[in-house]
Amino acid sequence: NAHLSSYADMAHGGKYYTYISQELPEKMRAMFPLSDKREDNFIAGLSMGGAGCMKIGLNNPQNYAAIGCLSAGAVNRGGIAMTPERRARMIMTYGTEDISIFTRKGTPEDVFGAAQRILDEDLPRPRIFHSVGTEDFVLPSARETRDFFQGLAGNPFDYTYEEHPGAHTWEYWD
Repeated sequence: NAHLSSYADMAHGGKYYTYISQELPEKMRAMFPLSDKREDNFIAGLSMGGAGCMKIGLNNPQNYAAIGCLSAGAVNRGGIAMTPERRARMIMTYGTEDISIFTRKGTPEDVFGAAQRILDEDLPRPRIFHSVGTEDFVLPSARETRDFFQGLAGNPFDYTYEEHPGAHTWEYWD
């Protein structure tokens, strides 16, 4: 569980990025006979978890063969109003309400920058499966993500995007 952390090492809260990307895999491998080989590891999630999986998978491409993202964009910012509650969460999570945090180079929040770094440094490229419902409120963020990955020459991430009728619901995810 990453609660409402956006899978970040929060400014005022837990270190969820570190927990999910480093600590949890180590603990799971200590408890169960799980492989540490990249080709045996995948990361997937839905909603905030889908965005978190894009963030973690693209910032740690040496760890994951594929990323699954359902009902999310690489960053869930488009189409979501900056309500007082969301503003408070941004400050708790990032220490700011400035959404430019999502493009600050060299931070885990810059997911598109992480993808470009993979290409620039010729790092392992996780395959990406991305699906969203046509009535989902995160559709603008999903389409922004789609446009970024489909704009990369040669489809280097073997990126697959699907839209189907449905909303931000368990019926769609099932």
